[in-house]
Amino acid sequence: MTLKLPKEINEIIGISREEAMRTGCYDITPDHLVLGIIRHKDNSAYELLARFKIDILILKEQLNSHLSRENIIPFEESDKISFSDQVQEVLREMIVSARANKISSPNAARMLLAIVRCSNSLAAAILKDHGMTPEAIIVSLDSTPKSQEPKEAYEEEEKLPKKKAKISSL
Repeated sequence: MTLKLPKEINEIIGISREEAMRTGCYDITPDHLVLGIIRHKDNSAYELLARFKIDILILKEQLNSHLSRENIIPFEESDKISFSDQVQEVLREMIVSARANKISSPNAARMLLAIVRCSNSLAAAILKDHGMTPEAIIVSLDSTPKSQEPKEAYEEEEKLPKKKAKISSL
């Protein structure tokens, strides 16, 4: 499937890739996506975390502790980094959610909703424990003025990989 993702999503995916390498993982997981959202900061998912009063530093520490391996992945091996099956499902769900809600392109809040909705990651469990259920996120998104939902056209073309596809430079 070929589609164009907004710049914000591509930036978060790029940061998540760096987070996977930093933590010594060859697969980008939903937990890496959340670390990417946190590191990016200027996005609707980060605002949602703040709205739900999630302690960002504690969340980040818990995810880093869970994910970190002994060695980081060297840049020379960056072509071996791929999406996990769960991340592929998260990205599909994010797109379906945006389309179902007649939003022209998915945003980081839709990504976070998809992480909570369809992943069994540590991040999803932590967020659910703090009241960020899919239902609560939807209510929060529905209360967000439509002017804050993205209206721009898709900016960059991105291919959702099939099983363990490699990620090219973003």
